[in-house]
Amino acid sequence: MRYFYSKDGKGWELGGLVFNDGKALGSRQWAGSAFIDKDGKIHMFYTATGRKNETRLTYEQRIATTTGDIVTTNTTVTFKNWSDHKIILEPDGKYYQTQEQSNLGDLSYSFRDPYFFEDPKSGEQYILFEANTSGTAAERTCQPEQIGSIEFRQTHDTPEKAKLYNGSIGIAKASNGNLTEFKELPPLLEANCVNEELERPSVIVKGNNYYLFTKTHTGKFAPGLKGPEGLYGFTSSSLFGSYKPLNGSGLVIGNPGDNPYQGYSWLVMPNGTVISYVEYVDVEGKSIDEIGQESPEYQKEHFGGMLAPSLKISITQDRTDIVTEKKQGVFK
Repeated sequence: MRYFYSKDGKGWELGGLVFNDGKALGSRQWAGSAFIDKDGKIHMFYTATGRKNETRLTYEQRIATTTGDIVTTNTTVTFKNWSDHKIILEPDGKYYQTQEQSNLGDLSYSFRDPYFFEDPKSGEQYILFEANTSGTAAERTCQPEQIGSIEFRQTHDTPEKAKLYNGSIGIAKASNGNLTEFKELPPLLEANCVNEELERPSVIVKGNNYYLFTKTHTGKFAPGLKGPEGLYGFTSSSLFGSYKPLNGSGLVIGNPGDNPYQGYSWLVMPNGTVISYVEYVDVEGKSIDEIGQESPEYQKEHFGGMLAPSLKISITQDRTDIVTEKKQGVFK
């Protein structure tokens, strides 16, 4: 994991590795989040993937944390005194699928992308994360309420393989002040028989409403369903309430058909600015799987790997609109 720093939220300098002492957990560290507490300590939450020194890459996923000090000068930002890295969340098999359950016939496994959230209404602190609904494929069937409205069900046949799609957005509540112990709670949102990956979840509060956002890929929808690569959102009057899709469909920002992978990993900030990064562009109609089969040279040539222009959205009740496009890397 690397970091950038800025004095104005517009121009950014690469700081380097966040953890450069080799003590981070996992063979790789995937997406996470960070915040600075009232004492100036930085808390990092991240996905620990695999195990250190494993001979073959594995995709075990756990959520870890550490805290450190921020050291600033007029021109630099660095970190020191990282605490011992600690695993704080693993799937329990009750609310969230374990890797062992997933291996019994499911398509993919997810327990990653922690997002720290302090509820401004209650002051309580949580971690949101991407997960899968618990249980094995053999134990699941598609229930009517998971398929859609009565009208939709009358004209829609649900393929048997739809039950393999069990993405969810999980949540855990902090049970100590150091943010090293969390209790897993039932999912905020489940996409059983609809979608298998609800990545990078986040939530903001506007007025009396909570707005829950996630991103997904077009290839992650269940058979018989279609949706673009994009940012999706839902709203509720309660953090744990029944979430209603924004804009009727849930789609907030979608990639265009002629560049279906141009944007990725959207994050909605409290001021309505949406940041993301450029994934693959100008791929001549290839699917993401076909891109993966191309040569390394082709992939590098078409991979963005940089911040995309930020977008400004407006949110009114259960509707959103893109207001304007900002310059690349502008967060304010």
